[in-house]
Parts: sequence; structure tokens; C-alpha cells
Amino acid sequence: MSGPGLGFQNVAEWANAHGVSERRARQLASAGQISARKLGGRWLIDDARRGGPLRGQRGRPLSERSAWAILDVLDGALPIGISRSELARARRRAAGAAALLPDELARRADVLPLRAHPGVLDTLSSDARVIVGGARAASVHGADLIGLSGIELYALRADAAGLIGEYALRPARDDANVVLRVASRLPASLSRMASPAVAALDLLDAGDERSMRAARLLLQGMVARVQLDEVR
Repeated sequence: MSGPGLGFQNVAEWANAHGVSERRARQLASAGQISARKLGGRWLIDDARRGGPLRGQRGRPLSERSAWAILDVLDGALPIGISRSELARARRRAAGAAALLPDELARRADVLPLRAHPGVLDTLSSDARVIVGGARAASVHGADLIGLSGIELYALRADAAGLIGEYALRPARDDANVVLRVASRLPASLSRMASPAVAALDLLDAGDERSMRAARLLLQGMVARVQLDEVR
């Protein structure tokens, strides 16, 4: 795709050159972290930056503990089991959450792309061991986004193996219809739906423009409240 004189690579070429997944490359392009343009619905990445740093990259994601503290603050909850200095950092970071990038809080959970028989998706979604996240949860909280046929779920690490076995979930890539996020804690829920902040981060991590736009709209109100609390 790049070719002599064109100066651009397709996503697969750029991802292979930088040792990242194609999904991650699309996220970086959509977030403006690398020089890229969209043509005919596909990202073309400036290969002049082939050996350079990723523009705007902020280093490795925050720890699981720090990520959940930020999400608690955004949801108006007091994080449990953290020090006063950690709480102060969480509040500062939450106040700037409108500028979060995809995967910046990715360590809140391990992400498992899986494939389930379509007939078990509703039963799996209503299992007491999971909390529904992603677009389905975001729509409950007012996001103008329709969930696709797949589902995004959170589960405790202690329950993950049981869920995978009982519902015959198998590892998948392009044909995944279940994204299982496995964490040491479950997000606060409303009628078994993930909290607004958690749902917004799920959308942000999706990396596509529409999901990211919906995520930032959800975050705006939460950030405004946190910023107001900070000046009081």
C-alpha cells in the first residue's frame, strides 16, 4: 500500500513494523496519536514516522488499582482501600478524564475475546457472575449508540474459568462475539449494567470514531462534576 513516493502504509503494514496489533494501530490513528488519514473508510498511516515515537503516547497504562480509583471518582464513589495521596491523584486524573486515550486505563481488567454459540448470549448476559459493559451498558446511561450482536462483560478472576467452561466459550479473534473483561473487582452496576464511567471507558477502548465520540460525551458530565468538587 505504501509504495514508492506514496509515504503511507496500510494498518497491517504499520502494525507489523511496530509490533502492535492492527486493532491497536487503528486506535492510535483514531486518537490522533500517530500521523494518519482516513481514505475510503480505511486508515492510511504516515510511514515517514516508521522508526519514530508514537505521537502523543503517554507510556504504559496505569495499574489496575489506579484505574479503578479514577473510575470510582468519576462515578461519584469513594475509592476503597487507597491512601489519601492516591485519592488525591485519582481526583486529579479524573478531572482530566476528558482527554483520556484508548487503553490508558486498560489495566482495569484483562480482556479475553471469545466466541460463544449465539443461543447462549442472553443467558450469559443475565448470569449473576457478570456485569454487562460496553455499548449495551452505555446506552442505558444515555449514549447514542446501539450495541452490536456481541456482548461485553465483566467478571471476577475467580469466576472466569467457570464461565468459560459452562458456556463453552472459546478463544477467538475476528469472529469474537463475547468480550470478557476479567478483574479483581466488578464495576458498580445499575440493574446489572456497568456504571457510566466504566461503560464510557469500554467505548473509548473500542477505538473507532463513533464509540470514542459517545464515550467523551458520557465523560463530559462526570468530569464537570469532579472539576467542580475540586474547586470547592
